[in-house]
Amino acid sequence: MLGFYNENNEFDLVGGLIFYFDGEIAYKHMKNSVTVGTWTPKKWYNVKAEVDLNAKKVIYYLDHVKIQETIIDDVNKDITEVDFSFDNYGSSFFVDNVTIIDLENLGLTENNKNPISIYPNPSSTYININTTEKIKTVTVTDLTGKIILNQQDSNKIDIHHLSNGVYLININTDNSQSIQKFIKK
Repeated sequence: MLGFYNENNEFDLVGGLIFYFDGEIAYKHMKNSVTVGTWTPKKWYNVKAEVDLNAKKVIYYLDHVKIQETIIDDVNKDITEVDFSFDNYGSSFFVDNVTIIDLENLGLTENNKNPISIYPNPSSTYININTTEKIKTVTVTDLTGKIILNQQDSNKIDIHHLSNGVYLININTDNSQSIQKFIKK
């Protein structure tokens, strides 16, 4: 379940995915519950909640499929804490690879002495690199730092095979380095 605390320490349960002991997977918001699938013991499931505090919404995914989009209640005008909770009701389960990424505060800045730009962004096929310098290496990583692609001496990067999402591109020339975010759609 996912909830938020505001600056007055008031809690608002937004909702979430519940794996009931009888095998039902349900999306629950407030008092409403909708069955979205069933689960099998000893099988891993990918559960994701994208929280956009600016748009005041949460999008839930189950095994990379969008399940529900929820508006965050007005009680939480100034959210100070996001709470992720679970209860195993006396049984056991495992949680692995919990990742929290704050895209607002990724904090990438660039020295514009030798500007390097990328386009189009977002893109579904290629990222072009615009610079007056010769490109030595280009490295694409996901937001966890995992290297997805390494390329040399090229100003056009093929990204059609990447999964949709946000990536970092590290561009190295003889005199500069630029790290920029791009979106694969």
